[in-house]
Amino acid sequence: MAERRLDAWERIYETRAYLAHGQTRARPDGIVIDLLTFDRKTEKRMPPKHISQMNMLKALAEIEQAQRLMHQQLGHIRALAPAAKPLTP
Repeated sequence: MAERRLDAWERIYETRAYLAHGQTRARPDGIVIDLLTFDRKTEKRMPPKHISQMNMLKALAEIEQAQRLMHQQLGHIRALAPAAKPLTP
């Protein structure tokens, strides 16, 4: 189950990064997001991402769902961790 949750998170991660760290501009047909990344040495401008209004609503719902399920899964892992036995090599 944890692997499925991680897979879902990976599918929406790029869009989430654009929304969380990008500069958003509204347009009549949706939004455009410009993202500038910085890795402590160089800046890199990512290609602008255009998202229609309907796709934006869908993306936000997918991000919310994936994040909620990830938190639930982490809660299950945390609850079971005290009873877990270490793996022997």
